[in-house]
Amino acid sequence: ESPLRAKILALEKERDRIEEEIKKHADFMEQIGAPAHVSGEFWKTHTPLIDREGYPRSDIPVLEVIEARGKMAKLKIDHKEVCAKLEEALEGQDVC
Repeated sequence: ESPLRAKILALEKERDRIEEEIKKHADFMEQIGAPAHVSGEFWKTHTPLIDREGYPRSDIPVLEVIEARGKMAKLKIDHKEVCAKLEEALEGQDVC
């Protein structure tokens, strides 16, 4: 196995791990009633954390949602970086 092939496999594995972790956080948010909606490749969060009067919602664990959103945001950045590296590695691979 060539070093380039090994690099590609490692990047694919890392990409899959990141996607699984994003899904785990999105599933958690769905379960507690603060769903993350799919938009293209990435998850976007749209559930408001405050009620009409400007107070934190009492029907969801706001701090846990904030934490999950923060983790998902970091994972989105990591995912983008890994995909860019993977694309670069694939461009360097000899197809024949």
